[in-house]
Amino acid sequence: DRTSLPPQALAALEAFRLAREYGGLSSILVDEFVDRLGASPISAATREDSRIAYLAGLYGPPREAVFAAGLARASRSDLDLLDRFPRSAWIFLFHRNGYIREAALGSLKEPPPMPFFLAALALRMNDWVLPVRQAAAYRFRTLSDCIQAELVAVLLVSEDLGVAAPMG
Repeated sequence: DRTSLPPQALAALEAFRLAREYGGLSSILVDEFVDRLGASPISAATREDSRIAYLAGLYGPPREAVFAAGLARASRSDLDLLDRFPRSAWIFLFHRNGYIREAALGSLKEPPPMPFFLAALALRMNDWVLPVRQAAAYRFRTLSDCIQAELVAVLLVSEDLGVAAPMG
């Protein structure tokens, strides 16, 4: 199974999952995970979206359990992690739950730290969930003055990002 994610990003995603599961996250670890994932090729933000979510454990309970139990829209523990570790929002942009992606976008207070995350923000502007697309567009507008021109230039001249045509 081929991947465009570098080994350090793969290891960081697995470590992020384990730290979430066992309560071992810290600001220092989150910063390290974000830096390692951010070193990935720009195209990985779109091409490896599902793999990133899977490796980091960014998915909710089985669909049947959600409907049977009438569970909350978003995992409280993931929302708590966003509150405790604001920089984790860059990783939570890949969560399978649209409510978590929307919350992650809402909690972003810094411009994308690396071109990979600018591509991830662009990906969310093309999300299949309308509120996520709206939140991504809003966040891009609020952060656009702070985004380094070099990041935009790298994104614009990068290889094919694999982004589909914008949705309705």
